Amino acid sequence: MTDATRSFALLGRDRRIVRGCGGPEPPRCEALLASLLEGSSAQWRGLGRRLGAEPLTAETLIWALVDAGLAEVEERRDRRGDWRPLRCRLTPLGKERAPAPCDVEDSLQREVADWLRRWETATADHRAHPVLCSIAHWLVEAMPGARPRAVRTVLATAQRLAIGEVPIERALSLIVFGNTKSLRVEEFRDELTVAFGRPMDDVIRRHASAALVYGDFAFTIHGTRMRADWSLPWLALTEQSLANMQDLTLASDTLVTIENLTCFESFVNEGPPGAASVLWTGGFLGGTEARFLTVMRDAGLRRIRHWGDLDPDGLAIMAHLGSVTGLPVEPFRMAPELLDRLPGRPLTERDRGLLIQWIAQDKPWRGLAEAILARGVKVEQEAWYAGGM
Repeated sequence: MTDATRSFALLGRDRRIVRGCGGPEPPRCEALLASLLEGSSAQWRGLGRRLGAEPLTAETLIWALVDAGLAEVEERRDRRGDWRPLRCRLTPLGKERAPAPCDVEDSLQREVADWLRRWETATADHRAHPVLCSIAHWLVEAMPGARPRAVRTVLATAQRLAIGEVPIERALSLIVFGNTKSLRVEEFRDELTVAFGRPMDDVIRRHASAALVYGDFAFTIHGTRMRADWSLPWLALTEQSLANMQDLTLASDTLVTIENLTCFESFVNEGPPGAASVLWTGGFLGGTEARFLTVMRDAGLRRIRHWGDLDPDGLAIMAHLGSVTGLPVEPFRMAPELLDRLPGRPLTERDRGLLIQWIAQDKPWRGLAEAILARGVKVEQEAWYAGGM
């Protein structure tokens, strides 16, 4: 669907309502409508949590509901004059199509009751399964006050375990939430831990995450000594690798962190100066990268040099690195004069506001923030190569 199939009703100079009609209904339409019916309206920034989907997937589903005439979106004009979604709500047709909350609850109660009836006649092997036993006890004792999404995740997990399969994160996400993105359980992880009788990651196989690293350091895993510079342009260290890593030795107490993957790979292929190690952060640190930094710090890492974008987010990522590790962080290839030498883009109003706030709060690298604001431009890392440096 395109804007040509949508109508716009102005609520004033800076607000409008977007409506559509005639489009096909998205998959699992009733479940989506039931999720949106939990409140009078849903803030756009919280759609992923509300629908149990990644933000981009949630936005796609909402616009499909709009085009089908089942939801409408309120937009607000930003300082640049662009329209941005603010919140969404069901149309009268959407409310009519949505299952009543009591129907959703009754349906879930029936699913739980069916599972418990099957458990009463379960085989001896199932009865001896510690996770299935824990789930059965939880469904009887603790389930009544649990979040519906937690209950559905537990039931889907139990079904896979009962047929002898290891529950896979993205398959469960498809079953429970109707998408194949990561299983978003932040709001009810504790409930899953209680239901399973152990950490969720011990039961559900999740997509492996890894820290991409390179450098002059060595470590031992399961008795095998390995170097981190044998694989170009990077070596992938998974959570399991980090958990089993021993005898980490560093040739340098300095680590270079790089925000962009292309720049990381190019930097490594050029040959990092000295014996410094290199880590790709992928923007703000993820859990695996933070774990790697903790291991490096415990092995003698004392300083971080960060190469990121010359913009407010680049400053924020540097600050995040310092807060996670407690180590001093200094900019690398981020000197103020690069703002004049490399191709950049004009600052947005959001950028200006963040920089003004940064300076007013006297945060680290204030001089760099003042330079970016004074020149009115921001520069991405890739410009280092586009500018012929």
